[in-house]
Amino acid sequence: MGYVNIIYMLGIPFIQFMNLLATLGMTWLEQVMAFYFGQIWSFIRFMVFGNLELSGKELNLELEPILVTMKKVENIVVDVDEIQLNKQLCNYLGKKIMKTRITLEAFVSMSTSITIDQKRAFQEMHMVVKHAEVLVRKCLCKELSWLDGAITLANVEEDVIEILLGLSWWTRVLKMTSADMEQSKVIQNTTKALRKQEKLLQKFLDANSFLQGQAKDDKDYLLAKLADVKGQHASASFISPIKTYNKEQILSIYLLARIMGDAENVTKEVDTQLKEYTTLTTLGKGGFGVVNEVTWLEKKCALKIINASNSSMEEKEVTILRSCHHPHIAQFFWYWKDDKKSYIMMEWMPRDLCTHIENQFQGGSYTPFKLHVAIDIMLQVANAMRYLHSRRIVHRDLKTSNILVQPNMEVFEGYLHVKLADFGTAKTYNMTETPSTQTPRKGTPAYAAPEVNFGQPVVHGEKSPKFPPKADVWSFAMVCSEILIGEPPFASERKATLRAKIIEHDLRPTLPNDCPGYLRYCITSCWELSPKKRPKFSTICRNLMLAKTMSLGIIPLDICNHLFLESNNIKNR
Repeated sequence: MGYVNIIYMLGIPFIQFMNLLATLGMTWLEQVMAFYFGQIWSFIRFMVFGNLELSGKELNLELEPILVTMKKVENIVVDVDEIQLNKQLCNYLGKKIMKTRITLEAFVSMSTSITIDQKRAFQEMHMVVKHAEVLVRKCLCKELSWLDGAITLANVEEDVIEILLGLSWWTRVLKMTSADMEQSKVIQNTTKALRKQEKLLQKFLDANSFLQGQAKDDKDYLLAKLADVKGQHASASFISPIKTYNKEQILSIYLLARIMGDAENVTKEVDTQLKEYTTLTTLGKGGFGVVNEVTWLEKKCALKIINASNSSMEEKEVTILRSCHHPHIAQFFWYWKDDKKSYIMMEWMPRDLCTHIENQFQGGSYTPFKLHVAIDIMLQVANAMRYLHSRRIVHRDLKTSNILVQPNMEVFEGYLHVKLADFGTAKTYNMTETPSTQTPRKGTPAYAAPEVNFGQPVVHGEKSPKFPPKADVWSFAMVCSEILIGEPPFASERKATLRAKIIEHDLRPTLPNDCPGYLRYCITSCWELSPKKRPKFSTICRNLMLAKTMSLGIIPLDICNHLFLESNNIKNR
């Protein structure tokens, strides 16, 4: 018997003995010593024994929180009539969660213990289920009227898709950790899981899918309710010619116009009231204008006020924002203009990622984020960019100051909810457009891709590639480096020599020494000089999901190269 096993066998009875003494009347000092010895032993056991199994009692303790949260979601959707918004999608989500819960309970019934790897997978799945609980509770509209709730919950199918993909992935990971497998089998099963995830995403996005059908039913139901409220006002107006609007009527007319894209038919009286707001504070200023924190329709929002000289930029931004509905893209609420300025009312978030990173350092942190939180932030940004590129939209100014964040206290402490913003330089593209047709030097120089920042060609002998979205991929890599090191890319470099250093001497941001190889690969593959060699965001999302799983110690690090190769070979649609 090895010394490690002897220590392990002796350690558990010793802790039990110390706990017994505590129950027999130890002094407070002795109890404190026993408690901290237990904590230290738990840490030693984790560091030395890693993936040793936890007891059946510990298995139940680990599973209880997630099963309780799952049952909460199921109980909410049982009475579908209580749900005010997105009834069908919430019901669909509840059924999927119930199916996952049954799978977990079957797993428990066949297991007498749980490994450390499985514990981590359960924790990640719990995060996903908490997101589901938050969503369905919001759709109940217990704290707000359904009209107020509809301002932010009118389009949630992408939120539901994200939750369902998370449930699917972590369920597959749990199955992979339930048995000892050879490396070749782990590679095979993980690759299979990645392929199934991609197929599942495409299935959900199919216009003829069941999920999209449920989303359409929810939208039709909402439109009917809004029309009914609007119709009640029309009946009242017939009796009394004096046109007065209460809040419900204003919201119903506004929401109908926004959802249907029919702002021109908003009555003059309602239009006037939709332009009323109270300024609370200034969030930011620039050459374009100013962004203020305001109260609008009794809701805290961000109002972007744009100077008339930037009107073309603002019209493009509004067109793009109106068409985008994603959990990691700031929501658009309303738009109007006068002779001097234009106004874009948007979702409010407390700060941008750049400011949040600065605050982390001021708080005494040596690094902006823990590794698993950093990867989670990158994954949220990548998912938003995948969504944009799937709609033929390039951002062209991706940087930390254009990424808004909010502490995700509803789920787990330390995590952030991330949303992309500022689409003033964004544009649509088609697959035959070449970078030479793009406006050069768009975006912030430190984050902009070489082919945008310095012009073409940047690779000797390479013809102009037809991949304008790949400039966003370079910018994403710059953002990732800032998330890890806490300072903007090339902060200490002179602009005059930056071009030569990047193109001729392969200058790139310095990643931390302790950055694991799997994450280093995810980032460095995105800052390849040749746009052709940079991955698509669909591939980046898969690779980051692998990286997140590896950061939890669930997938062996010595097979990461094989898995990334397999991930890169999966066909992107």
